[in-house]
Amino acid sequence: MRTGCRILLVGHSESTGRLAARLHADGYTVDTVDSCEEALNLARSSQYCIYFVESEIVGSNGIDIIAAIRVMQPDASVIVLSRGKGMSAEDFTSLAHTALSNPPLAAGVMSLEAMERQLIGTTLRYTGGNIRESAHLLGIDRSTLYEKIRKYGIPRIKPKPAKPAPDNSVAPE
Repeated sequence: MRTGCRILLVGHSESTGRLAARLHADGYTVDTVDSCEEALNLARSSQYCIYFVESEIVGSNGIDIIAAIRVMQPDASVIVLSRGKGMSAEDFTSLAHTALSNPPLAAGVMSLEAMERQLIGTTLRYTGGNIRESAHLLGIDRSTLYEKIRKYGIPRIKPKPAKPAPDNSVAPE
């Protein structure tokens, strides 16, 4: 087990369960709860370095618990899980590794490198791994984006293949 860091997962979805299993397999101490009330009770009695919070949990919309955690444990990282398209358990595990290897400089503050790495990763996920579109959104050249991906060790996301256009031709009679 990795020492010194406990992770709390707040939510009850299948993906939260998979994330808990993955983090546990990676050696983290992981606690899971289903409701806002349970999470706040644990946050009052235990120190966690990372909180993964589903955006829609029992007894809260997810935002309330984030504000309460920030008051109780301002140095903890809080990562919000959403049910929309997006990240896998591996992606969230990578976020946990990043959060642990780049502790905040002060409550709510992170280094420029950590912010840049996070922004690039988020942009790549948003564009489905499209380098050209990501570079355009970030306002940098593609070659610069490739350099930063290598520098920060950001995992590549394979672009999704384009869907073929529907065949609207009329069949001969």
